Amino acid sequence: MKVLPMQITQTKKENLKQEFTVKLTAAEIDQKINEKLQEIGKTVKMPGFRPGKVPLSLLKSKYGKAVMGEVLESAVNDSTMKAINENSLRPATRPKIEVKTFDEKTGLEYSMAIELLPEIKMVDFSALKLEKLTAKPDAAAVKTTLERIAGSNKASEKIEEKRAAKNGDIVVIDFNGTVNGEAFPGMQGNDFSLELGSKSFIDTFEDQLVGAKAGDHKTVKVTFPDNYGQEQLRNVAAVFEVDVKELRAPVAPKLDDEFAKTLGFDSLAKIEEAIEKQMQAEYDQIARMNIKRNLLDALDEKVDFEVPAGMVEAEFFGIWKQLKGHAHHDDPAHVHGASCDHDHDHGTADENEEYRGIASRRVHQRSPPLSRERKTSV
Repeated sequence: MKVLPMQITQTKKENLKQEFTVKLTAAEIDQKINEKLQEIGKTVKMPGFRPGKVPLSLLKSKYGKAVMGEVLESAVNDSTMKAINENSLRPATRPKIEVKTFDEKTGLEYSMAIELLPEIKMVDFSALKLEKLTAKPDAAAVKTTLERIAGSNKASEKIEEKRAAKNGDIVVIDFNGTVNGEAFPGMQGNDFSLELGSKSFIDTFEDQLVGAKAGDHKTVKVTFPDNYGQEQLRNVAAVFEVDVKELRAPVAPKLDDEFAKTLGFDSLAKIEEAIEKQMQAEYDQIARMNIKRNLLDALDEKVDFEVPAGMVEAEFFGIWKQLKGHAHHDDPAHVHGASCDHDHDHGTADENEEYRGIASRRVHQRSPPLSRERKTSV
């Protein structure tokens, strides 16, 4: 029996939107099912038959229904790509498919809506004038960075003076914590160096050690925060028995070659050189971002074209999700970037207008290059 090819009929052509109706006959679908079953038959085992020798009729009776969904999905994908290729279309988003009818005796009919990328005219790049910013790290900036590195690599020395601990001091402690008399993992420690005022321990733990002296024993009472890592300890009161063994004072390292060697450098000059190089890379990156932004703004003023509504909608959704900290889970079309007819506005009219304007501008500036052959240098 002769199998008629699928019918692809264009039903709408409007700016960037085109729609098609696709019809696949029952015979064409049946042929695809048979091809799939013949592929399965090469390896399937059935009593009384060798692999590859099972009659098609038996395969169809046993596996025909099971492969139907896969065949239909493949048929839709193939016919969609055929329509796109035959019409030389450049989709901006995933085509929107809507099945109209399906029957094993009459076949499949579905509609396909496609949103296209716009055609963009060539720009005279020689008319564009851009200014490239340059900057060099000065000695003061390098020194400030070096001092910050030194500050994060402080050593400490024992305080010989018999005085009380104050904020900024380091107390060397043993501690043992309990909740209602019961110990929990992580609530014990020995020879732990704790900088008072650093807020590295929970609640008022450090505050209660201000004024302690070496050799003191302190009972510290605290409450775990409601966002504590161990759920069973959230908002729970705890008691810590603390022995203060030693007081130490933080000491900033001397900026010399010996300090450089502790960080894996041969000399202090090598650290300064590395800092300057890193800062220069950061400055250069900012300059590149600036000139890229200026280039996009200049092109935005010179080139005008319609942007695909589906891409703007997807971009708007991304902006809204980022700003409001939540996602819509009920609309898979947004997740895949397909065009969508639903209204997802959740803010005020002014907010929606502002964010949609930002979304349109982003899509406008991210559209395909004006020319794949032409390159610019600035």
